[in-house]
Amino acid sequence: MNKKIAVPVDEVGMLDAHFGHCKFFELFDVENDKIVQQEKVVPPPHEPGVLPKWLADKGVTDVIAGGMGAKAIQIFNYNNVNVFVGAPKLSAEELGKGFLEKTIQFTTTVSVNLFHFMEKYFDQNVMLVDCDVEEPNDLLFFAEPEKISKKQTYLLIPEIDTDKCTFCKKCSDWCEFNAITIVKNLSFAKVNPDLCHSCGACIVACNFDAITEYEQPLGVVAHYSTGIGSGLVEGRLKIGSAMQTSLIKEVKKEVQHHENLIIFDAPPGTSCPVVETVVDADYVILVTEPTPFGVHDLKITVR
Repeated sequence: MNKKIAVPVDEVGMLDAHFGHCKFFELFDVENDKIVQQEKVVPPPHEPGVLPKWLADKGVTDVIAGGMGAKAIQIFNYNNVNVFVGAPKLSAEELGKGFLEKTIQFTTTVSVNLFHFMEKYFDQNVMLVDCDVEEPNDLLFFAEPEKISKKQTYLLIPEIDTDKCTFCKKCSDWCEFNAITIVKNLSFAKVNPDLCHSCGACIVACNFDAITEYEQPLGVVAHYSTGIGSGLVEGRLKIGSAMQTSLIKEVKKEVQHHENLIIFDAPPGTSCPVVETVVDADYVILVTEPTPFGVHDLKITVR
């Protein structure tokens, strides 16, 4: 059977986790489970619903991605394109070949299957928590999930009153994230909300009550009934935000009183969101692909 596979990639040909904003797509023409042609194409500017139709018009039958929203998957399916999410960060060639040879492990399925069998054989109240807040996709593996609750979460962002501010720069000096800019000669004082981590240090530093806080949307925490255990909780980060760790903390607060087994599905990589997800876990299962890149990250995570 003939197929056409699409893989979102970055400048060096590795899987791009940000599907909707990738630089390129690698397209593979497949005949009898063999790749016969490969082509790199530049996608159109990102707009909701554009990529599924654009790829379908190019004859794509299957898309391999690290993650993708439920709405995008529905649009792909409407255009008769299959979507496979949870792919490891490999080159497009490795993913295409591994997909055809059925050697690629889509990592999300590890936590979802663990959830299923833990409920069946061990704990009927087990809960699954999707902490991959940039691209949550555990929910896609359940046929008819029912939303139980949904809560908007916020970050408290400092705001500087220049009428009270003396431009002493003490708040700027206390900020570990370089989120505050003070220019005394121009009477300028401003907080960059994209860099602020809402730690509150600047408010403590200010001796003139010149700093207050306002709420800025961070993302959504939702709880779903899945027909298995105590259901699924996921965080979904506001598009454009870089505060993954802050939302993961809010997701974990939502389930902190759950007295039974909890499975945290961590985001990929070795950075702060992964650390925040596993920091208070009793057991950690590490999943990687059999490549030098995967082994390298695995060793970093173990250390």
